[in-house]
Order: sequence, then C-alpha cells, then structure tokens
Amino acid sequence: MCGSVMLAQSNVSDVDQTGVSNDSDVFQQGANNDSDVDQYGSVPGNPNSGEANDSDVFQLGNLNKSKVKQAGDRNLGDVYQEGNRNNARIDQGTSAAEDNIAYTNQFGNRNKSVQIQRFDNNFGDIDQDGNRNVGRQNQNAVPNQSAGNTAYLTQVGNRNFSNQKQTGGDNFSDVDQIGNNNESRVFQVGINNSSLVDQIGNLNDSYVSQDGDDNVETTSQTGNNNMASTIQDGDQNDSATLQLGNSNSSMVSQIGLSHLSDVYQSGNFNASTVDQGGNTHMSDVDQIGDSNISIVTQND
Repeated sequence: MCGSVMLAQSNVSDVDQTGVSNDSDVFQQGANNDSDVDQYGSVPGNPNSGEANDSDVFQLGNLNKSKVKQAGDRNLGDVYQEGNRNNARIDQGTSAAEDNIAYTNQFGNRNKSVQIQRFDNNFGDIDQDGNRNVGRQNQNAVPNQSAGNTAYLTQVGNRNFSNQKQTGGDNFSDVDQIGNNNESRVFQVGINNSSLVDQIGNLNDSYVSQDGDDNVETTSQTGNNNMASTIQDGDQNDSATLQLGNSNSSMVSQIGLSHLSDVYQSGNFNASTVDQGGNTHMSDVDQIGDSNISIVTQND
C-alpha cells in the first residue's frame, strides 16, 4: 500500500486504499484542484484480495477535478490535466475485475472525460486538447478473464463531443476529431466489431451502431456540416464511408450477414442512402460534385 501527495495553494487530495500493493501518486500544482482516489479489495469481506492497483494523477492549473475508483486487481488508471476547470473520472472494475487500463490526458480549459470499465481486460484512452470538449467511454466486457474491449479517443479543438459504448469482447473503437463542435457516437454490442471514425472540420456528426459479431466500419469526413450514420445489425458486415466537402450526408443500414457497402462523396450537399437486408449484398456509391442524390435498396 503506497500513496504520495504533493499539494499547493488550497488543493485537496483524498486517497483511500484497501488491499495489498496498491499504489497511488498525486501531484497538484495551482489553486483549488481536487483529487480523489479509491482503491478497493476485489472480494467483499476480504480486504486483502485487492492487489496491485495503480493510479497516477497529475493536475497543473486551477480548479481541476479528478476522481479515480478501482475495484479488483491490477487495474491501472492515470489522469493528466493541464489547464483550468478540467474534470476527469475513471471508474474501473466490479467485484473481482482485473487488468483494466484507462488513460486520460486533457490540455486546455473545461474539458470533461468519463471512463467506466467493467469486468476484465478493457483498455481506454482519452486525449483532449482545447476547450469544453467532452469524451465518454463505457466498456463492459465478459467476466472471468475473457477478452476485453479497446477504445481510443482524440479530440483537438473546442466543444467536441464523443461517446463510445462497448458491450462484449474484442470490440475496437477509434475516434479522432479535429476542429470545433464535432460529434461522434459509437455503440458496439457483440464480439470482434471494429469502428474507425475520423472527422476533420467543424460541425460534423457521426453515428455508428454495431450489434453482432465481426462487423467492420470506417467513417471519414473532412469539411463542415457533414453527417454519417452506419447501422450494422448482424455478422460480418463491412461498411466504408468517405465524405469530402460540406453539408454531405450518408446513411448506411446493414441488416443480416456479410453485406458490403462503399460510399464516396466529394463536393457539397450530396446525399446517399444505402439499405441492405438479408445476406451478401454489395453496393458501391461514388458521387462527385454538388447536390447529387443516391438511394440504394437491397433486400432478399
């Protein structure tokens, strides 16, 4: 059991540890920063069962707040915040959860991050640089040392928002947003689903829902006011959406097995809708210019 704290100018730090070989380091420089670390045993009634949890908190600036809660064994939760009025929360484990890893890095002012990890082997990373960005990761794996989920989030700019929610095992989500007022939502339920979202510009919006196993999705938007929605309900579906320009929209729905969709739009005010139901349908949409409309419907 180890805890270290550095304080200056009315900063507050609270560290509570129960178990064996837990470690917590807290460094705060500035005024009115607040850090709270709780490391618990993994089995109720057995305070020595929680082992080797590790949390490092570094806060530089004013009025930053950090909350780290760890239950189980060998969980790692690190927070680095530089600026003012940033807020970070990490909540790892439940009962005998093990080997979860969460990193939060925030630079700027009034950024907020929330990372929740349940059961085993989840990995989450949030990096935010700018002001008033919000990042959320909720990972719920299968218990008893099954494969966990992986989520990465990078936001550079102001007032960006991202929510990644993963339930199951071996799901992968990577969201990168550069600009202002972008929004991304990713929901994954099942096993071995993969989603990559890249948005560069302002006021872009992306929605991804994957329910099943072995689905793959890629969304890339460069410009302003673009919207992309991808829904995959089934197994082994593959979707790729690329939009370049302003005010383009793409909607892809894949219900069933082994569908393939590829959407490319370059220009402004283009709209594409792809609806696939059943098994093994293929669609390729390419639109270059302005104000084009495409509707594809494929059903068994």
